[in-house]
Amino acid sequence: MGAVPSVGDLTNVLTEAQRRVGELAAMGRSNRGIAAALGISERTVEKHLRQVLERTGTANRAALAARFGPSPR
Repeated sequence: MGAVPSVGDLTNVLTEAQRRVGELAAMGRSNRGIAAALGISERTVEKHLRQVLERTGTANRAALAARFGPSPR
C-alpha cells in the first residue's frame, strides 16, 4: 500500500460513488441509511466502504470520521 492520501487528495484516490459513501459513513450513517440516501443496495455500500477504508488507509468508520469528518470551527 502506498502513502496515505490527504483529505484534498481524495478525489484522485476515490471514485465519486466511493467518496459519497465515505462522506455519509464519516457522518455516522448506517449502511442501510447510506443505501437509502443514495438509492443503491446495502451490498454496494459495503463494497464501496471497503474500498474507501483500504484506499484512505483507515481501519474503521471511527477512524474515517476522525480523519475526514467535518473540521471544527
